[in-house]
Amino acid sequence: MGRRPLKTYALAAAALLGIAATGCGSGRLGAQEYVARADRLCKQVLDTAARYGTPRTGREIVIRTVAVNRMTESVVRRLRTLRPPEYLQRDADRYVDLLARRVQLNRELISSARSGDVERLSRAGRARLRLDRELNAAAEKAGFANCNAPPEAPA
Repeated sequence: MGRRPLKTYALAAAALLGIAATGCGSGRLGAQEYVARADRLCKQVLDTAARYGTPRTGREIVIRTVAVNRMTESVVRRLRTLRPPEYLQRDADRYVDLLARRVQLNRELISSARSGDVERLSRAGRARLRLDRELNAAAEKAGFANCNAPPEAPA
């Protein structure tokens, strides 16, 4: 068996170190790529809300909230598949967990509005407004630009 030149081993070692340093193989995205993908997903929710405009009647509120909630559910599922860098994982998880909670509160708002339960609707609306403040703070902490709660409550 012949001796391999030291240069070959040096190149192989450098290549392995480069792979380890970039996190290749970990399945994690770089911070910029993660934030860009998350922002693109979140923008779909904002675009859906914008398509329905500002609701003026109870019926319009329900229709808009249902549409926004469907898109938000889809975004939550897709955000959960993205793998941020380790240092962003906790902030990303917090944001996605809050967004999933928003989906639940929206379901409660929809159910309350459809049943005419004004007291339950009011409680859910107040809870959702508090949650939206937390959600927006979590979006900012994670570095997202398009992941704020859609404007104007209740959707």
